[in-house]
Amino acid sequence: MSPSWSGWVERNSRDDPNDSGKGRPVSCLINNPFIPWVSDVAESLGIPSAMLWVQSCACFSAYYHYFNKLEPFPVEEPEIDVQLPHVPLLKHDEIPSFLHPSTPYPFLGRAILGQFKNLSKHFAY
Repeated sequence: MSPSWSGWVERNSRDDPNDSGKGRPVSCLINNPFIPWVSDVAESLGIPSAMLWVQSCACFSAYYHYFNKLEPFPVEEPEIDVQLPHVPLLKHDEIPSFLHPSTPYPFLGRAILGQFKNLSKHFAY
């Protein structure tokens, strides 16, 4: 997280009576699955935050079930198929690539899955 960005949000999240209408205070932070730390900044400043999910709902469901360990995924067995509720059977090669143990981009998987621990945070103060 950039300290200057965090400082800007903090300075602009207050209602300043001497502002003379130059701007409006930050009242909500919108983040996406690739920048999960934004909700931590919002929480520390007492500002509501919301996640804008930019992938399909099927991907969201797969990540959600994987994160919460609700269904078996190809962790030990890379050829396992996954059955999610209300979704056709996902063959092992149809599962989001970040959930495979052999993914070349594990850091992106960690960033996306990092959002799911933020879903339990309160978003309104």
